[in-house]
Amino acid sequence: MTGLRSAPVSVPRPLWTGRSQKGTRVCPGCLGGGLVRAPHYLVAVAVVAAVSLPSAAAAQKGLSVGARLGLSSAGVYGEDAEEVDARYGFTGGLSAALGLSRRLALELDVAYADKGGEMKGSFGTLGYHFRYVEVPVLLRYNVLPEGGLAPALVVGVAPAFRLNSTTTSWSGPPGPAPPQFVFPKPVDLGLVLGTTVGTRAGRHAVRFEARYTLGLTKFADLQFTGTETAKDPDVDLKNRAWTVTVGYAFNIAPKLFASAP
Repeated sequence: MTGLRSAPVSVPRPLWTGRSQKGTRVCPGCLGGGLVRAPHYLVAVAVVAAVSLPSAAAAQKGLSVGARLGLSSAGVYGEDAEEVDARYGFTGGLSAALGLSRRLALELDVAYADKGGEMKGSFGTLGYHFRYVEVPVLLRYNVLPEGGLAPALVVGVAPAFRLNSTTTSWSGPPGPAPPQFVFPKPVDLGLVLGTTVGTRAGRHAVRFEARYTLGLTKFADLQFTGTETAKDPDVDLKNRAWTVTVGYAFNIAPKLFASAP
């Protein structure tokens, strides 16, 4: 007896991709065996992406290093401050962040900072041209630990160490120098508050960040009267500054603290 045979019928199956928490998935059977085939280069790209781009949550953990560069707008405040104009300058430096969990990271920065300002009054004009190396110690809270968007809040303290290029100047009418004609202390301390908006892909992150640093200590160290110098004068002046920066970070050890919640 001759058996009955039927001709094979191929039904096209659509090629689709979707996103899941574990990355990109492809429908079973779409890559080979059907009439619709994905080009070989797409398969290669998918394999490379799966290997090189771990999940966003994992990217928040581990040890990251980076750099940032931007602009600053500084001034002085306090009971002895009069009309103060901002001093504009640059800021930039390096950072290292240790991810303690999916949301929280401990960050240490080393950065150059322009501070000071220009004070005007009946005494003339005082110019504060302060230059520091800041070492902020920060806590960074990731508002959205999942996904490519990376908003965060930043809070911490920033010790600042005065550089030798710091200057104070006064120009005004003849007579005694104003009491605000002072030179800053070798070390300053500020409170840092900030916010970040950025993007991340695997180990890489790009951040746009705004910070406000409020001086916590009076910076007057030496007072110039015109004929003599006074140490530790009772002059209430403190630093403050806004900074806006763009930065890049790379996670060099994503498996560090990988079991953290």
